[in-house]
Amino acid sequence: MMAAPQVLIVGAGSTGLVLALRLASHGIPFRIIDHHSGPG
Repeated sequence: MMAAPQVLIVGAGSTGLVLALRLASHGIPFRIIDHHSGPG
């Protein structure tokens, strides 16, 4: 049995968020980190 991939997305801009949506739609776990701790 293969282990689930571990994905780290660096940056919560438009590209990072679209990637997160695609990973979530395929059930792949991920973590997003960004320089800013909140919106803006």
